[in-house]
Amino acid sequence: MKKFYLDILSNELKSVQTYQRVNTSEMEMFALHDSFNNKHGIELEDNFNNLPTIHWLPKVHKRPYKFRYIVNSRSCSTKELSVRMTCFYKLLKLM
Repeated sequence: MKKFYLDILSNELKSVQTYQRVNTSEMEMFALHDSFNNKHGIELEDNFNNLPTIHWLPKVHKRPYKFRYIVNSRSCSTKELSVRMTCFYKLLKLM
């Protein structure tokens, strides 16, 4: 089952231009997020030191099955940015 799950994610990452492979360590990526947050006045709680993760849920009501991709921002270095972007999009939707 783990291989199937990884294959689905790998195929999605290869098939769209939304994601781009980088040769950056987890610590380097976290430092980039931290630098971006500092530059834009975004403060994070001390325990928000994880990178976002991606997973999928099957859309079983579709034939054939499709997948809904979700990027998690719980206790990660992009959480506050995600919260702010959600508020921004809600405001746009009201316009």
